[in-house]
Amino acid sequence: MSDNIPPFEIQVEIIKRIPDVKTLIQFRSVSKLWKSLIDSPEFIADYQTRHRNHRLLVRCVGFSRKYELIVDDDVFPQHKIPVTVPMFVKSLLPRHDISMTTSQGLVCCYNTHENQSDSGTKNVLLWNPAIRKSVLSLCLMFFYDFRYKTNIGFGVSPHTNDPMLVKINNNNIDMSISLFMSCIPWHVEVFTLSTGVWRSLRTNLPRKSIDLSWHHVVIDEFIYWIGIDWCDIIDKRVLSMIISFDMRSEEFTEIFLPDYLARFYYDCLNISKLRESLVVLETNDQVEKLEHVVWIMDHGVPNSFTKLFTIKAPDASIKRVFGFWNSGEPIVERILMYGPINDRFVNSVYDPCSQRFYDIPIPEKGCLDSVSSYSETLLLLDHRDNGKLSKHTVTDTLLTFGAGRQGVEI
Repeated sequence: MSDNIPPFEIQVEIIKRIPDVKTLIQFRSVSKLWKSLIDSPEFIADYQTRHRNHRLLVRCVGFSRKYELIVDDDVFPQHKIPVTVPMFVKSLLPRHDISMTTSQGLVCCYNTHENQSDSGTKNVLLWNPAIRKSVLSLCLMFFYDFRYKTNIGFGVSPHTNDPMLVKINNNNIDMSISLFMSCIPWHVEVFTLSTGVWRSLRTNLPRKSIDLSWHHVVIDEFIYWIGIDWCDIIDKRVLSMIISFDMRSEEFTEIFLPDYLARFYYDCLNISKLRESLVVLETNDQVEKLEHVVWIMDHGVPNSFTKLFTIKAPDASIKRVFGFWNSGEPIVERILMYGPINDRFVNSVYDPCSQRFYDIPIPEKGCLDSVSSYSETLLLLDHRDNGKLSKHTVTDTLLTFGAGRQGVEI
């Protein structure tokens, strides 16, 4: 019987080709040899590069907060898979402002400030929904008052597979603050899960007068924010830009926007991820019905942006753009100009070629709050689960949207 068992080298090649993380977790129970293989950093890194199971992690807010994984393809829902939600996430009330960022299959969650006096120590959760593991041992000192504020960046370096947090304490400058405030330097600290410690960065920091938006995007080894130089505003100019952080070199870089975009305040600009490219979303509020213009950074070349398309509807305002399918179609929230108040908000997918909208369902009553790109990973497999997961599996569903739609390549 044992003569029919292939050599271990062939077994390894077969295991490497298993596309489903849940199956790999079950394979760890076959033998100590298989468990040692799958748990090894080399196997986890190889799996990370081999398999890209495109998902969208969505959050809906109603009477309760609900998280779902959506298969990023053109097949309509056919099956549901239970997802275990960490107790830390479940314990946060819907009124809390929760930041949620995804990178290389990990989700970073923390409770941001609720008001301008909400400073103090907060927990940060690193969560892998695919293997039902989370790490909750990272404490951050947040500041938010008339002088300072704290920004957080999260990413997983594709070169080291090491989760990284970047904490930035900088000026909370507005137009009523004198230039004296812009003399206060940034204070930047970096945390990596492999070391478990915070390190201060002293060099290559952005200029003191630059302020960052709360939202950030992770693409490859870079973390991006929209920024603005308040010194220019005091000089009666607007200079919005993108600030990037290289997780490999740990350096910040200013990426200048086209002159047309740079003149907008950053509350009219947002950034998102289209496949592995950075896009800037411009809100056009100079028209009767709100529109959004999508700009893409050309082939990852800083300071070079091209206009892709405009998202507009004759019968609705485009309230916001949540994110993009892997096919390139944006997921948007429309405000219809007719119908009862409760029925005016519609979540749709926009096809830039046909300029048509395809409405998508929300699994339960509530509002779609955020959409993040996600792919399954084995990261955190070799870490102890201390995220205090709930004892009961929360039956959030793994759904698929998009029947009857044709994907459009951009």
